[in-house]
Amino acid sequence: ERLELFILQGRVMLNLPIEKFVGGMHKHQVELFQAFDQRLEAKTTVPQFFDLEWHRRARKTTAAINLLIRESARVPNSKYVYIAPTQVMARNIVWDDPNMLKAYLPKEIGVVLNEQKMLVRFDNGSMLKIGGADNPDSLRGIDAIGVVFDEWALIKEMTWTEIFRPIIAGVMPPHLQYLDVFRWVMFLYTPKGINHASVMFDKACCLEDGGKLPVCGESMKMRPNWFASRLDAELAGIIPEDELLRAKEDMPKVFYDQEMRCSRITSEEMTLITSEMLYGWKDTTRSHARRSWKNAGLFRSILLLAVTFARLWDLRTAGLSHTNQSGINTRLRLSFWRRKCWHRKLIPKIL
Repeated sequence: ERLELFILQGRVMLNLPIEKFVGGMHKHQVELFQAFDQRLEAKTTVPQFFDLEWHRRARKTTAAINLLIRESARVPNSKYVYIAPTQVMARNIVWDDPNMLKAYLPKEIGVVLNEQKMLVRFDNGSMLKIGGADNPDSLRGIDAIGVVFDEWALIKEMTWTEIFRPIIAGVMPPHLQYLDVFRWVMFLYTPKGINHASVMFDKACCLEDGGKLPVCGESMKMRPNWFASRLDAELAGIIPEDELLRAKEDMPKVFYDQEMRCSRITSEEMTLITSEMLYGWKDTTRSHARRSWKNAGLFRSILLLAVTFARLWDLRTAGLSHTNQSGINTRLRLSFWRRKCWHRKLIPKIL
């Protein structure tokens, strides 16, 4: 899965990515590089897109950085860009980490590092820019050949649709038109609910056209010029099983499913009391409501819509909202004073 390069500057023959990365590649990283190289061999000139919905610690950033380095060294006088949600995150994830960018730069060729701008200059005239998307307008006008969006679910969608999509659609510079090169974009993320990242991935997998979300690995059906891969930590085999068991014990289930199993967790599923819990309470406690709230005249018409815990004077206040059959909405505020211990009796019955 390595591409042998002949670097004219210095007359150096070397293999990229370097052995440090290649020796530890897992099969899903191999699939990614194979998909990229197949497009090179086909001599395509159409922009290509790679969408990776991988679990945490699947080494998606490591794979992307090595691909950026390889292409920067292979294609002369070109520019490649790595983008994180913020400039600070870009520095922490890639630039300052001794096991990331600087660990994979080949020592056989000369590179110049600009610490302030987080810019790598190669001997062949190419540049690799590391940056953040917290100021999207500062990224306009970059004639990038390859772009990586890391933590794509946390980046503003307009950074792609308004800034880099027109760039990727541009004509290849004249000095590159006779080389095996195409413009490309890679999206890396672990799901963060349902947003632009998950919607893009679903489109890449052709979910609206008979495709299916991949359980673990490359999608069986993909849009033209797209590559889509999804990894579930329990199936990918990257993180040891005993460590996953410990993580499952330490993490709330919704976060474990999101971070390790790439589940699209909704905002409601992360709340203390979900609508499913409320409807279950409505069905199972109607008899209790008849006994306890008969004097209030609520037992014939109650439809519980929400329970909102607030911090008021006593720090133990809940708001209950219900609507009766006549459409009249009533709001109750229940104060749970410690000395009366109402919260100990009512909350379990609500849940």
